[in-house]
Amino acid sequence: MSQFMVISRNPKGQRVTSVAEAQTRQALLGQLKGSGLMVVEVREVAAQAQAAADKQRGKGLSWSWNLFGTVQLGEMAVFWREFSTMVGAGLPVVEALDSIAQELEHVKLKETLTQVITNMWEGLSLAQSIRKHPRVFSPMVVSLIGAAEESGSLVEVTEQLATYLETYDRVIRKFKAALSYPIFLCGFFLVVLGVATFWLIPKFRSIYAGFRAKLPPLTEAVFAVNQVILTHLPWIVGGCLAASVMLVLWSRRPSGRAVLDRAMLKLPVLGELALRVAVARLCRSLAILLSSGVPINQALEMVEETTGNKVVAKAIWNSREEILKGGKIAASMKRQSVFPPMLIRMVSAGEETGDLSGLLEKVANFYEMRVDAALTTINALVEPILIVVIGGFVLIFVVAMYMPIFMLGMAVHG
Repeated sequence: MSQFMVISRNPKGQRVTSVAEAQTRQALLGQLKGSGLMVVEVREVAAQAQAAADKQRGKGLSWSWNLFGTVQLGEMAVFWREFSTMVGAGLPVVEALDSIAQELEHVKLKETLTQVITNMWEGLSLAQSIRKHPRVFSPMVVSLIGAAEESGSLVEVTEQLATYLETYDRVIRKFKAALSYPIFLCGFFLVVLGVATFWLIPKFRSIYAGFRAKLPPLTEAVFAVNQVILTHLPWIVGGCLAASVMLVLWSRRPSGRAVLDRAMLKLPVLGELALRVAVARLCRSLAILLSSGVPINQALEMVEETTGNKVVAKAIWNSREEILKGGKIAASMKRQSVFPPMLIRMVSAGEETGDLSGLLEKVANFYEMRVDAALTTINALVEPILIVVIGGFVLIFVVAMYMPIFMLGMAVHG
């Protein structure tokens, strides 16, 4: 028998904390189901220290790492899809892991699975084994697998997890594809700008200096800017590098990341896109966790970092604190200005109907479609805008360099 700490709400909305014994967490949830209490959190007493250690390790992870570990989303999606298929076909868990590990080309994941298999042969469960590798399997994934093992729904949960990872891998790939052409254009423009700065403009300057004629204001301005760049180039490069390094280091601090995320949400177009991505991640993660039997408070704690935005994560934390004090989920989220009205209405309906996970999944689908549409629109708009901007710079350069020649020709003919 194991001891569990249970936090729940009675029909009057009052918070109730107790300690209960049961064979498994799932069995305890079954016992509490008919008690008239709304379960907020169930945590094994012996596992609390381990969970706290996992959370502390998670706080030390760099923001440059993937939200779901150091292995790319695509690799993890393929792994969980293969695992779900093999276990669903009747293959034992250890044999399924061994078969996948033998065919893997990803060195880090292959080494990790080998260690997981060794730990399972020593008597640990799958969740306990993958918990030892927080840089590959996030706390959310560990909790999902643990709940799935207890409820006997490992195939269904891993299939949901694979779909979840595939969805966000597709979004990230589309985002990268949308950025590839603008990055190419900007890179090409920088190369042209460098050639003009270090070779073309000095050539024209030396030619026009021999004429000893008054140059047009636009030409003089371009020559002056070019001279400043050539004279102070080491300082400009050093300053840009120093500013970039300081910005990166500052963004890795929680306070700095929060400021940047708050600024991102206020941007005209990108802010709306960032919020949709965060809400879609929140809803999808929460739907999977709740459908797997994870209590709402523990589920909210797990999804804080999956949103990828510190402002949204803080709002989730505030909502969770209110829920622990006896508040309703929708009411606590409504007090946070970051959550869109549609999400709050659907959460309220889910609380009333008892199908919160199902409605959250529909909200996730809706916002994922909105993100996909927004990325398509941005991709269509960015290219012509960049072409116009770069074309404008080229036009200014051409006019500035050749205007003196036109003026000289007009003067000769005049």
